[in-house]
Amino acid sequence: MRHSNDDTIKLYHSDVTVSNVVVQKGSTAPIIQFGWAARNISNIRVSDINIIHSRWNSNGSNPGIIGSNNLYDPSTASTSATNTSTADTYSSASNIVFSNIRSEGISGPLMRIYALENLHNITVSNVWVEEFGSCDGYENIGISESFMPAMTDGNGNNITVEGFIIEDFMVGDKKVTLDTASTVGNLYWNPDFDVTIQ
Repeated sequence: MRHSNDDTIKLYHSDVTVSNVVVQKGSTAPIIQFGWAARNISNIRVSDINIIHSRWNSNGSNPGIIGSNNLYDPSTASTSATNTSTADTYSSASNIVFSNIRSEGISGPLMRIYALENLHNITVSNVWVEEFGSCDGYENIGISESFMPAMTDGNGNNITVEGFIIEDFMVGDKKVTLDTASTVGNLYWNPDFDVTIQ
């Protein structure tokens, strides 16, 4: 069992398998984190994650289940969620599977991904969230919205997202489909990205 108030599972290297983790989560940061810097990572499997408590209280601090925070600036000890030009278009995260994830109680969003590198063949499979939390204020979002905005490098070159699949995603007793992605799943992504919901 892992009791955490920050990034619980850090995926910063290739060829990693994580499974059978019980998480009691505080209010800061995502359960699964692969952001903060552009990386070349591949062949990662995360499965059977059971979140028995998530101390949801706001939309701050990227509190989703799966997260990739924007570039961390050590000179200011901060990150800016509004800066979308910090990506590295020569790096990529590929062949990653997140599967069999349960989140009891009130939860933050499925994902908040500021992709600092190209994303290829990412699968999010068999996720159940009991209930999304709601909170006014942070970033004027107000609810547990998942998002994956367009990111560029410093010269305005776009990152690419190809083969990003979300399958068998349930919120309570409702399955998230392409038609209910925003209303049930609170999912939003840049329309140029290749994202499939099934």
